Amino acid sequence: MNSVFSLKTVSEPTQLDSSDILRELVAQIATYREEEMRERYVHFMIYENAMRQLFEGEDRNRAYFWSVSPFYSIKFYDYVMNCPDNQKSWLGLYNSFLRKLSKKTVEFPDSNVGIAPASRWHGIRRAGFSRLLHAERLQLPYSTLKLKLSGVHSYDDSSPSIRCLRDQAENCKALLTCLSKKSLRNLIDHHRKFFTVQMDYFFTVTSAIQDLTEGSSSIERFAEESFV
Repeated sequence: MNSVFSLKTVSEPTQLDSSDILRELVAQIATYREEEMRERYVHFMIYENAMRQLFEGEDRNRAYFWSVSPFYSIKFYDYVMNCPDNQKSWLGLYNSFLRKLSKKTVEFPDSNVGIAPASRWHGIRRAGFSRLLHAERLQLPYSTLKLKLSGVHSYDDSSPSIRCLRDQAENCKALLTCLSKKSLRNLIDHHRKFFTVQMDYFFTVTSAIQDLTEGSSSIERFAEESFV
C-alpha cells in the first residue's frame, strides 16, 4: 500500500537484486518490537512513513503556512493512540473528531475522493481510492485506471522537473556510477508512464546523488521556475 514504484522499477536503475531489497525490508521490519503484523504496520506508518518522510514535508510547509492542528502534539498523540482500533477503522474516529470541532467542516467534500466526511461512505471510499491508487502506481493496468482517478497526472516534456532530470543525466557523471545508464534514460524518456509523485521521488534521489558527489545541483539553473 505504501510502495511508490514496483520492485522491478527500483531494482533495475539501482542494479540491486530484488531479493536483496526484500531481504533488507524484512530485516528492518523484524527489528520492530511489536509481535503482530498489524501492530508492526502501525509502527511502520509512524516511525518510517511519518517521521522519516512526512515530517520533512511538514517542516517545509510550515515555512509558508503555519499549521495550527494538533498533529503530533505529544498529549494528543498519546490519547488517540490509546483509543481502541475499532474506533479508528474506516476513519471513524477521524470523522467524529472533525464533527466535534465543527459540524460544518464535515459537510465539505474531501478533495481526495469528492465526498464529504459526513457521509457514511466516506471512509469506505477513501480506502477504495487508496487501493486503486496503489494499483495505478504499479501500472496495473496503467491506461484504464489513470483516466478514472481525478487529480492524478504525469509531467509533460516541458516541465522543469523533467528538463532538470535530463540535465542531471547529461552532466552528472556520478549518476552513471550509482545508477544504470540504460534504466536512467528509460525512466526519463518514458516519464509519462509515471505519476508526478513517482518522478518526484526519483528526482529526489538523483538530486541527492548530484549534491553529495559534486557539491552543487542542476536545480540551481532552474531557480526561477516553478516546479509545482
